[in-house]
Amino acid sequence: MDASSSKHLHIEFKNVAVENRAKSLKEGRPIFDQQEQVHIKFVGDTRKELVAPAHEKCIRDPATNQWVSYAQLYHRHYDAFKSGEAAIGDGTPISELPFLTEARRAELRALHIHTAEALAQLEGANLSRLGMFGRELKEQAKTYIERAKESALESRLSAENASLRTQLEGLMAQVTAMQPGPYRGSATDPMPAINNPMTAQAVEQPDEPPPPSLFASWDVTALKAFIKERTGVAPKGQPGHDTLVRLAEDANTKEAA
Repeated sequence: MDASSSKHLHIEFKNVAVENRAKSLKEGRPIFDQQEQVHIKFVGDTRKELVAPAHEKCIRDPATNQWVSYAQLYHRHYDAFKSGEAAIGDGTPISELPFLTEARRAELRALHIHTAEALAQLEGANLSRLGMFGRELKEQAKTYIERAKESALESRLSAENASLRTQLEGLMAQVTAMQPGPYRGSATDPMPAINNPMTAQAVEQPDEPPPPSLFASWDVTALKAFIKERTGVAPKGQPGHDTLVRLAEDANTKEAA
């Protein structure tokens, strides 16, 4: 039931006219019924082919012990057939392989090799049918697949890094916006008495708890990233949230100074 087990097969569903012998005998003329069939060819082998009705019993599902038809077993190929798509197979079409000429692609299709994955897994007699350059073509296909995976990983990591940088820049912008700035009152709007040294002693301020740290709501990941950005050194070990908040405040104070 594993779809990966079909990589060595070229599976194609077709509508085929099949003679109905009982009706032909009764009517005295050829009578045909339309039938959905599956044609299974083996990659690299032009001599083997399995042809069967698409909805005929194929194997038992080991999970349910129920019979499964060819159309159910190869449901992706069957769905493509019903939607009118060409039967190519799972993987990268050989038309995408830059190291193949059109003549070589035609040779591969004649051997039912339609994807890079099918070419890369050829072995034994099926591989020998490709001729003296068969092994080289197989290795080129394997290299193409491996490099594509590496490129996909690099692209994903690059996108993740860009997202983290954007988040960090946003956090730093919030910190900058929350930092206290110089008094910006007008000439007709005198400074508050608490900031005026002439009247500071006359104003008695009640004791108030210190305001919460602007870093208190940050999570551990954001705190570590901020500290490393400001100090150039990431916190060592596994410090707790409170410790990271204190380190972030120290780093922010030093940077402002």
